[in-house]
Amino acid sequence: MKSMRRMQTGQIQGRAYIFLRMFLFIPCLFFCLQTGVPAETTEKVPVAVEAVLGKARILMEKNDLKEAIRILSAMEEKGEKHHLVSYTLGNCYMMTHGFQAANKAYLKSVEQYAGFGPAWFNLANSYMELDQMGLAGDAFLKAYETYEEKNPEALYYAASVYLTGDQPAKALEVVNRLMALHPDPVKTEWMETRVHILLANDREMEALPVMEQLIREIKGDKRKQWQEFLMQQYLSLKMEKKALALGEALTREEPGEPKWWKGLIHVNLALEKYSDALSVFDVYGRLFELSDEEKKLMADLYLMTGLPSPAIKILADLLSRSHDTDLVEKIARGYAAINQPKGALPWIEEALKKKPGDPWLLMVKGETLFNTGDYPEAVKALKASVDRDKTRGRAWLLMGYAAWYGNDIPTAISAMKEAAKFSGQKKAAEEVLRELKQVSRGDAEGAEKPYSSR
Repeated sequence: MKSMRRMQTGQIQGRAYIFLRMFLFIPCLFFCLQTGVPAETTEKVPVAVEAVLGKARILMEKNDLKEAIRILSAMEEKGEKHHLVSYTLGNCYMMTHGFQAANKAYLKSVEQYAGFGPAWFNLANSYMELDQMGLAGDAFLKAYETYEEKNPEALYYAASVYLTGDQPAKALEVVNRLMALHPDPVKTEWMETRVHILLANDREMEALPVMEQLIREIKGDKRKQWQEFLMQQYLSLKMEKKALALGEALTREEPGEPKWWKGLIHVNLALEKYSDALSVFDVYGRLFELSDEEKKLMADLYLMTGLPSPAIKILADLLSRSHDTDLVEKIARGYAAINQPKGALPWIEEALKKKPGDPWLLMVKGETLFNTGDYPEAVKALKASVDRDKTRGRAWLLMGYAAWYGNDIPTAISAMKEAAKFSGQKKAAEEVLRELKQVSRGDAEGAEKPYSSR
């Protein structure tokens, strides 16, 4: 279940990661370089540091990052260490995609001044670029703690990267802290991340009310994604009534959205409410053009609910365009159900032209001929099937029945002995063999011949 959840949430988490990478670095960089000194810093900056930062700012505005890196590095080499110099140097490296060098520069900055929040933010960003999510989360937490005015986004980012870094327990601790310390207003993206964190911690029931709140508050395509996800969760948690109620509500709310009809069909199938699923399918088929796979499913439902005639119509249309041997077996079942087994023979023969000697099709042909009462021809078709594939226990069983009904007792006994070697047919074959022994002794002429393809 956990791997499925990860597959389902991976795309959303991936989008969150891209968002973090785009968002975190640039605002901090631009904010600090506009003035050279962060607004919350009251320390006196040395004149030499202020001067080199001013030059670096001008060079960066001209996109001459190579020269900006040179003058900043030269100052550090002279022994003029200052957290703003290291920080700005890290920013230049980030802009040139030198993430390892940027990481080292930001580490120097926070070593020189551990209370400098922007450096912690960008340090976290550099760790993300280096795919060190645990360390990125730690840095975001330090950024939150060092800013005098607490920024809840830092906690949100920390929780997100802990989750991405496969540290769900840490992510849960941080997201709970976020919700407790900053309850008003709670952003929808915080709730979305909390859902994924709860699911990653196997706390599905706690995630449900958050998901339900999300679909009440958000709009557009994202709302649809969460509605679909919520229905999947209801089904996985065996909350069938809730899943059904949601599916019905969604089809009423937005009848022009095919995914809600498909979802409602799926819910009814999961509940084994095949007649209800078929009713929904009927409406869905009137609103939208069905794919071939959907037509196959609809035909199956017709057969399962005892309505073979519409199933035959659908299957005939599909067979006119397909070589699918499974469809041939289904159309044979359909014709047998309306006591017209001969109707399936042309379809079977046509399929055999396309797949000559196919053991499965020969078995279907044999069973169909058996249902028409042509037992000798049924035996021929079934013998041809087992000659090509001796592992088909059902074909041996059918051959035994056909031979028995055609009064070919030796062939019937031989076939039933073969069928009895297969677990799926063993019980039925042994019962018939007991009957056949009586018949072969002449004790039970006209004995009842029970038929079961199992």
